[in-house]
Amino acid sequence: VTNALYTAVVNGSATTSNAQYPYVNVSYTGTQSFITKLNYATNLSFAIPTRDQWQYAAKGGNKTQNYTYSGSNTPGDVAWYAGNSGGKTHEVKQLAPNELGIYDMSGNVEEWTSTRYNTSSSYTGNYYRCGGYYSDSESSVTKTSSRYSSSWYEYVYAEYLGIRIILICQ
Repeated sequence: VTNALYTAVVNGSATTSNAQYPYVNVSYTGTQSFITKLNYATNLSFAIPTRDQWQYAAKGGNKTQNYTYSGSNTPGDVAWYAGNSGGKTHEVKQLAPNELGIYDMSGNVEEWTSTRYNTSSSYTGNYYRCGGYYSDSESSVTKTSSRYSSSWYEYVYAEYLGIRIILICQ
């Protein structure tokens, strides 16, 4: 989700002046609010992917070539990470897509999933985040990487945490 899409849907302010940068600094709760408004505005059914859906898409789905990163064995071809990002996010779709034509699944910003990692906890949050981000090492932006931390809950914001949406076909 770019700044342009997010601000159009929620009638809010962007996180950078570049409309084609990923919208970041959004909590899980804020992500759900955005999706509710997007669904209402479009009369469609969008969601954030589960961890398994996210990983399947990152791996290239039924067109997988078993790359290390989402679309290549060379991280700089497909991922903004510590080795090439200059320590900041970048405009979307600037590097190569994966086998399904999906961009930025490795690096640039981490993305929320709807899968909780600690369902036995009394906390309501603890959602997996996938993809790695611009300051991560090569090994942290692999196509199957998932992260979690007991200190991350649904109201947490981070300058490197964004949104990827899927369309639910009915």
